[in-house]
Amino acid sequence: LDWGVAAGGGPLVASGGNDGRLCVWEVEAAPKAKATCCLLDVAEAHAGALCGVAFARGGATSAAPRQVLASVGDDGFLRLWDARAGPRATSTLRASSDDVLCVDWSYSQEHLLATCGKDRAVCVWDARSWKAPCQRLEGHEGDVVVVRWAPFRSDLLASCSTDRRLNLWDLSADVPVEDDPGAAKELIFSHASHGGGVSDFSWSDTDEYLICSVADDNGLHLWQPSSEVYMPDDEAGECEAEEPAAKRSRTEGAD
Repeated sequence: LDWGVAAGGGPLVASGGNDGRLCVWEVEAAPKAKATCCLLDVAEAHAGALCGVAFARGGATSAAPRQVLASVGDDGFLRLWDARAGPRATSTLRASSDDVLCVDWSYSQEHLLATCGKDRAVCVWDARSWKAPCQRLEGHEGDVVVVRWAPFRSDLLASCSTDRRLNLWDLSADVPVEDDPGAAKELIFSHASHGGGVSDFSWSDTDEYLICSVADDNGLHLWQPSSEVYMPDDEAGECEAEEPAAKRSRTEGAD
């Protein structure tokens, strides 16, 4: 499920199911309509389960209605749709040879979106060019089930996995952290305190870096990484007792 905005400013809801069907509903039309209020109905949007759907956010300065959406599914495809253009995808991309489980659009860069899935990777795509992912983030050891952009910072996103970890990725990072030179340079923190696979999480709307995550062990964690994880190096250097940024631990809660 995801919320969008109709041309007249009213709310839209997009839904997808295990039957591969994609629907976009006009919420305010529902009480008035005697028949269906479905703005878009695609019976076979994906071959197999439709695993994730997300409306484009339009960017921080865009006034365009949120009627463009992306969907992903078990068939490995990423598809873009326009609720105004009818039941045919405007773009189609083979995003993975395996199931793609989640998709999310950037808050501030309207052409960027991220996907994740059973190939254990997070991929960042530019909707203006589908040739290859802009970045491929590898660091999970299980299916990556959810990816979400940070609402307060354009180059930060998080992902969670059946490997019991929730990873934070800095897309602007260009120097590997010394305590784990084999890991992706973009991986700045890994929350590893859950006792089971992490099934979902959400960024706080009010406090930056505050995250709530849930897992298969029925646990709910409300947590925030140390400021050392995201503090600029020049600020970190002001504290004599503080470790250099390149040597800060990127994992918390691991066995």
